Amino acid sequence: MFRSRRPWIPALSLLTLIVVASAGGWLWHVSRAVVPPLEGQIPLPGLHAPVEVMFDRWGVPHVYARDSDDVWLAAGYLQARDRLWKMELYRRAAAGRLSEIFGAVTLPADRRLIALRLRRAAAAEWAAASPRVKRALERHAAGVNAVVSGLGRWNRPVEFQLMGIAPEPWTPVDSLAIGKLMAWRLAENRRGELVRGALARKIGVTEANRLMGGMPSWAPSIVEAANAAPAKPAVQTTAASASTQAGLKPGLSIRLRDPLNGGAGLQPRLSIGLRDPQDGGAGLQPGPGRVRMAIRADADATLDAALPPGLEWLALTSRATGSNSWVIHGSRTATGRPLLANDPHLGIEMPSIWYEMHLVAADLDVAGVTIPGAPFVIIGHNQKIAWGLTNSGADVQDFYVEDVDFAKKRYRYASGWEPLTIERREITVRGRSRPEPYDIVSTRHGPIVALENDWEEVPVFTGDDRPKSRPLALRWDAVARGESAGAFEAIDRAGSWQEFVDAVRRFGAPSQNFVYADVAGNIGYAMSGELPVRAAGDGSVPTPGWTGASEWIGAITPDRLPALLNPPSGRIVTANSEIDRGWSGSMTRDWTAPFRTTRILAEIGDRSDLDVNAAMELQRDVRSPMADGLMDALERASQGPAMKRAEAEARTAVDRLRLWDRRVDGRPVVTLYEAFVRALWRRTFADDLDAALFAQFMEYGLAEYYAGVLPLLDDPDARWWDDIATVDRRERRDDILLLAAADALIDLRKQFGDEANWSWERIHAAHFTHPLAAGGRMLGWFFSRGPVPVTGDSWTVQKNSVDRRQPYGVGDVASYRQVIDVGAWDNTRAVNTTGQSGHARSPNYFDQNRLWARGEYRRFPFSRNAVEQARVARLLLVQDEAK
Repeated sequence: MFRSRRPWIPALSLLTLIVVASAGGWLWHVSRAVVPPLEGQIPLPGLHAPVEVMFDRWGVPHVYARDSDDVWLAAGYLQARDRLWKMELYRRAAAGRLSEIFGAVTLPADRRLIALRLRRAAAAEWAAASPRVKRALERHAAGVNAVVSGLGRWNRPVEFQLMGIAPEPWTPVDSLAIGKLMAWRLAENRRGELVRGALARKIGVTEANRLMGGMPSWAPSIVEAANAAPAKPAVQTTAASASTQAGLKPGLSIRLRDPLNGGAGLQPRLSIGLRDPQDGGAGLQPGPGRVRMAIRADADATLDAALPPGLEWLALTSRATGSNSWVIHGSRTATGRPLLANDPHLGIEMPSIWYEMHLVAADLDVAGVTIPGAPFVIIGHNQKIAWGLTNSGADVQDFYVEDVDFAKKRYRYASGWEPLTIERREITVRGRSRPEPYDIVSTRHGPIVALENDWEEVPVFTGDDRPKSRPLALRWDAVARGESAGAFEAIDRAGSWQEFVDAVRRFGAPSQNFVYADVAGNIGYAMSGELPVRAAGDGSVPTPGWTGASEWIGAITPDRLPALLNPPSGRIVTANSEIDRGWSGSMTRDWTAPFRTTRILAEIGDRSDLDVNAAMELQRDVRSPMADGLMDALERASQGPAMKRAEAEARTAVDRLRLWDRRVDGRPVVTLYEAFVRALWRRTFADDLDAALFAQFMEYGLAEYYAGVLPLLDDPDARWWDDIATVDRRERRDDILLLAAADALIDLRKQFGDEANWSWERIHAAHFTHPLAAGGRMLGWFFSRGPVPVTGDSWTVQKNSVDRRQPYGVGDVASYRQVIDVGAWDNTRAVNTTGQSGHARSPNYFDQNRLWARGEYRRFPFSRNAVEQARVARLLLVQDEAK
């Protein structure tokens, strides 16, 4: 009989199986034990009176307290019970402390975030906060700390046990720092500046502007579209209505303009060892109850690809996202009440970025979504008003190319040299015995955060280093000014248009589009933020810092930004497109393409019977206006002489696409279209640009910008259509369109085989990947969810964008959907991407995803009676007598 030469192998395999099974059993048991109860009575130190919390079947808490002090305390307590790990991640990211738990892979992100000094900006906001805002944040922090102080080693959230860390006490500055972190996330025109600058160096300013020139002439803007139609009959309002209080009447459009530009402003313990590739894989040594987890950074990977899942947006050139919102006047709805819809688009996180709450006290009654770590409702409604928001895309950051003499620690400016500002910091790195030293090197323009030809790796300068390319300093003033917490605390309490606008004007960063409606029948729009005024240029490309010619010489303050009340059209639509074509200053060149805006406007049309169902239907709309231009161009090409030279695959592809109705649903023809778009970009630009620049340009353009092939479609002889590799002939537009169609068919057959395997909703499935999923298959299986089949793409109202870095994968999604029947608050509909809980074994961990993926909704009750009818559990928080 044959005997193994290594008789110990079966025993080792059995032992390994036993260890893995034991670890899995431990994880399964502990993860259930840490899920907090939704029933019963729990003492909460610091309460003035008992607080009642009623949960619906989705785990959404409706909190009833005697006063605001108690409601903010309960809010912190509930957030920490459900989302402490998410709060910990955000807090560490804002402070540049991710490497303490993830190792060297997050060092570049930590260096950049430390250089941005987000916590310093948060501390400044805290010092300037009003007593009421300070009190709210202090009480919220006390609620968080009531959870933290009660956590022993074995009842912490599982992530803490796996990582072998304990949560530190929470502070109000932690909450404010998370707000600054979100400002970084949404100040996203950085990529546009860097790509435009690189293109200009490669192909010249004229051609770069042509390929990234901004919005087409036919694109609607928020202000012009709102003012485009005659007024409809306005609803009657009482003498005490918000419009009367503000001195405005329904149907009157108020347009707030910059006084500097000739307008008038408004005067109103199982742990994971994270191995460090630079230290030879050394990390925590495996021992009893330990699982080794190695996250290695690929030298050729971009920073956002190397970051833990769900944190890719920390990268300097993270992909742009977008959002939809619209508000409809009661004269155009079936009920006579205003209707407000909002779905913010963000990268996928597991669990979701949003935590839903309904907070009720003697002087407060507000419901919607919060960000874990901060108590205030960001999107939602109170008893009198409703609001939503989308990113404005305003250019509030500028890169300066610096001429630096590192040996002498100085940089050139104007006719002389100035000393660099150098601040020594140390970064604790998991798996390393000593902290990593890091010098924040700054010029008068700001910290040096990248190199001109190496955007993702934060430069580390030592001694007389001479970097491979010129360093880039980032100027970003708005993050250090304005109030995030104070603005939303005031919005949560606002009862009129004037109070709402006053609150919005306090919100300095990030710049946002706010839509508004109230129970008096008014609808409105207001832009927030602080925009720089430049001595020269528009900030659309990195500018030489040594000339002194492009300095910031002032700011357009929030009170001078556009605002509207009751425009004639009876509807206001914001979908990240241009805000005001009449604005004579500079907002940005990097507006999102107008296709979502045009689709929403077309569907609203001149209807006067709109209702909640119509708004929900529009939020899940997958008809692509962007596809119209491309498909029409392809059809013209197929009717011209180029078709005679086309490959057989081109003919087959054209025949398939010719019958497509331009709905981005789950059919295989959609996958063919998406492959055609990719192939068209490659055929048009890959021969003219080096691989790295082409990848960046394509990622920028196909993240929903009017760039690349779109501005060229009307020019059949543009030089970009010619393939420079074919020296014997000159290709024109129709040739490239047909070659791309053939490429698409060939590529899909090679990658997926038969057309039966091309289902778009499966190829384009969304993966809800937890940050610890990199620790191995078992952790991925336990924490992550998906793939979840989804439809839509980067250009549809139902936006499930196509991530070009992982072909056909999903980049950003509608992170939350909400439709509000203003005044009939119990008719509000909402859905989150995942669920309320951050505990993987909670029934509310992923329970809303089924609805979200199908484009369905749940009711979000508001009145006491509706909340009681929806209640499935009741928790009573009481004073801690022992305290």
